[in-house]
Amino acid sequence: MLTSITCGADMSVSQKIEKIQGYIRKKQHLIAVKELFSLILKFPSNPRLANNLEILSGVLGEKKWQCYFEVFHTLYKEKKYAECLSIFNYEPLGAAENLDFLCLSAKCYILTDEPRLALINLQLAQQISRKSVQILEDMGVVYFQLANTEKELECYENILRLEPNHIPARINAINSYMDIGDVVGIKRILDLFKMNQSMDEQTALTLSEGYLFIGDPGAAKEVICAYLNDDKPRDRPLFHLAKSNWELGLRQLASSQITELIEKNFELDNTLPAASRWGLTNTEAMKQKFTEALDKSKHPQIDPIPIKFSYADTLDRQGDYISAFGLYHEANELLGRNSKFQLSQYIELLEKVERCAQNIEASLIDSLNEECAPQPIFIVSMPRSGSTLTEQILSSHSDVCAGDELTFWTRNIKKILLCDDRE
Repeated sequence: MLTSITCGADMSVSQKIEKIQGYIRKKQHLIAVKELFSLILKFPSNPRLANNLEILSGVLGEKKWQCYFEVFHTLYKEKKYAECLSIFNYEPLGAAENLDFLCLSAKCYILTDEPRLALINLQLAQQISRKSVQILEDMGVVYFQLANTEKELECYENILRLEPNHIPARINAINSYMDIGDVVGIKRILDLFKMNQSMDEQTALTLSEGYLFIGDPGAAKEVICAYLNDDKPRDRPLFHLAKSNWELGLRQLASSQITELIEKNFELDNTLPAASRWGLTNTEAMKQKFTEALDKSKHPQIDPIPIKFSYADTLDRQGDYISAFGLYHEANELLGRNSKFQLSQYIELLEKVERCAQNIEASLIDSLNEECAPQPIFIVSMPRSGSTLTEQILSSHSDVCAGDELTFWTRNIKKILLCDDRE
């Protein structure tokens, strides 16, 4: 029998305990647990409640975790994440020893933007179940929140070792490899798919984006066409078709497709920048679209940063440098406010680069000092500060060959650093 609480300050607690006793006698265990959890949320420091929980656990026996978790899961489905976490962290419950509680509380931490606490719970869960795909999936989400792409990728790769045909892990891996510019990694995952296999829209779009990223627009277009199977293209696949057609040199077709999407106001923060890159936004109608897109009352969900940058590029091409500079400035200010810059990650990266540099053979450096050897010139600057203009001026000299913006580093720095990690 549950211990009754006789607390003059709150007689309703005593009355609720009596109700719980009744539920126990009628073997309505789930209701008893729910009522007791409700009291614990209100009076977490009351020692008598801990005593009642212990007695209830004895009554439930081996079914206690099943009952506790069912009530816990109901709170989760009702999106009462704070209440879930209060129950989980109620020390007398000992939920940190239960796999289901650890995993679901981690989801609560993820949804309440507490990724570091979620990671602690998932690491504890891994000690109980080391080969759980669900735990690895949740850890991937956590590392995404923490902007740790390397660890995020490690989770997806581990999932694929356990389940090679796990489509969500493949898709997430492609997106992560694109984030770090790893062309080899993207191609390896793309090769796991077959063009004629059945796939949903998101899978088809991700594969198409991956093929575009590695410079294979033909395959990108083939994926979308196979997905559509002669159906009329919907807006999102049509956007991917437009990008593929542009890269394939089908400029008129791509222009008509992107214009159709912009006229329908489809994802203007993606379609307008694409049209700007292709030089299609120099008309008055397109300028009007930029103005509309930046009107929050008409398009509250649109990200203004890419719109401002692409509109500035358009005005720059038209010679309206003052207006363009103003938009560049606004966009950079927004970019700075939204940045998730983490100094510690960059310090670690620089330390690895320095270790790599120390391993370069002296003979290679000496060869660069020979009179006939080409001397590299690196232009390093903040965005929108004139680096492209400087590169163009230097490359106009007959003895200088320019490489445009060096996306090479983004794509290959992690591969270079792998040598250092292996050592």
